[in-house]
Amino acid sequence: MTLKQIECFLHLSENLNFARTADELFISQPAVSREIKALETELGVTLFIRTKRSVTLTPAGSCLKVDLGSLYSSINDAVTKARNAQKNFYQQLNFGFCHTASLLRLPEGLKEFHKLHPNIYLRPVTGELRSLNVDFQAGKLDILFGMKDGLTPRQSDGYDLIYKGRLCIVVPEGHELYHRNALTLEDLDGHTLLSIDKQYMPPLIGKVFREILAACPHSVLANVPNIEEARILLLSGLGISLAPQYSFAPSSHYKMIPLEHPALNNTDVLDYYVCYHQNDNRKHIKRFISIIKALHADM
Repeated sequence: MTLKQIECFLHLSENLNFARTADELFISQPAVSREIKALETELGVTLFIRTKRSVTLTPAGSCLKVDLGSLYSSINDAVTKARNAQKNFYQQLNFGFCHTASLLRLPEGLKEFHKLHPNIYLRPVTGELRSLNVDFQAGKLDILFGMKDGLTPRQSDGYDLIYKGRLCIVVPEGHELYHRNALTLEDLDGHTLLSIDKQYMPPLIGKVFREILAACPHSVLANVPNIEEARILLLSGLGISLAPQYSFAPSSHYKMIPLEHPALNNTDVLDYYVCYHQNDNRKHIKRFISIIKALHADM
């Protein structure tokens, strides 16, 4: 089994399209077919069912996809480290976060850190917070950023506040609520509410959302799988959304209006934190955290 075979298999298992896989890997479609056929022959199993109209994974293919995904990620990390070592990077700092909107001044922080530590390779890792927590606890991430309610530090881990979080209603430009400075549950009645998948939001938001539905009998609920799709619908004027202020990047086309609600008083579960391994004594880790905290102190 070669890396090229694994790469072809994983790409094809995601998009289930030979032509698209070839484009993504910058090779020909026959080359993709050869790599997949060679892999199937070596393993002695059929990984894909091919018809003129579709490509689907077999049970064996689905099983292999799960196991090879994490393995391929580890191999890529190892290759990256080796290449960085050749380029005189003597260490690597891996940090994870969910949304670019949550760390608006991150690029500025990376520039500042790089000036102080030009030989340390900075590797950002984005993804869903639950999987990032797993990687952090497994030692694959040195630092993890996220809402306090979504971080799961162990006793041996530490975490520091980056900035305070607040729950807002995201309202598009031109909406009748756009010029309000604060909103209550009752203000939302009769409006389309975009409900973002709970894996991207803290439990508190789910609780408040249920209360909104109870207080707003004339509202329509529209479920969306992620923040990016919610943003598209917002920009189209097709609804308003409930989210922490750091979930959406600043825009002149929509406004983050604070939601006034008793459950939100004196709560810290929406606050944005950085989590780190306390037994990691490398000074540059603490310096990196200090730079990011200082840049986001006024948010």
